[in-house]
Amino acid sequence: MSAIAPTRLYTASQSRAVDAAAIDNFELPGPVLMARAARAAFALLMEKLPGVTCVQVLCGPGNNGGDGLLLALLAQGRGLPVRVLLVDGEPRSADALAAAERVRSAGLTLEAFAADALANEGVVVDAMLGTGISGPPRDAYALAIEAVNALNVPVLALDVPSGVNADTGAVASTAIRARWTQSFITAKRGLYTAVGAECAGEHFC
Repeated sequence: MSAIAPTRLYTASQSRAVDAAAIDNFELPGPVLMARAARAAFALLMEKLPGVTCVQVLCGPGNNGGDGLLLALLAQGRGLPVRVLLVDGEPRSADALAAAERVRSAGLTLEAFAADALANEGVVVDAMLGTGISGPPRDAYALAIEAVNALNVPVLALDVPSGVNADTGAVASTAIRARWTQSFITAKRGLYTAVGAECAGEHFC
C-alpha cells in the first residue's frame, strides 16, 4: 500500500467496469473481491492502529456495506470488540446479504444506527456509500455522517468517504472526514480533487 498519488485515476463507472472485468475475465466472483477488499482495509487498520481498543463499523445496504461487514468479521477474529451499525436497513445486494449471513453466524449483532449509538473511542469504519452517491446524502446518511464527524476518533473510509462524489471530489452537503481511505480495485478521481482530497485524508489503493 502507498499514499503516493497513482499515475491513473478512474471515475466510478470506469471502476465498476474494471470490477466487472475482474469477475468475468479472471473468474473472480463478487464475494472473493469483497473478501479481498475487507482484508486490505483491515490490514491498513492494523498497520495504522495496532493497539485499537474497539472497531465501530457503519454499513450501508450495498456492497460497500458488505466490505464493512467482512472487515468486522476479521476484527472479531482478531479478538477486538466490534459493533456493526446498519445505517439504511438490512443489506440489499446479494453479496452484502451473504456477508451479513456470515457475520451473524459468527455471533455478531447487526444494530440499527442511532445518532447516540456511537462511542467516542476506538476507530470508526465508514462503509456506508462508497462510489454510489451523486447528490446530497439522504437523511439517514447525513445524520450518521454528522455523528461520526462530531467524534474525536480516527475514521477509516472504505473506497470513498461517504458523501464525496467519486468522480469530482465535490461534497453536496456533508461528507465523512476520514483520517485514511482504502480504495479498492482502482484509485478514484474524486479522492484527489476538490474537497474530496481533504475528506479522504491519507489514501491507499
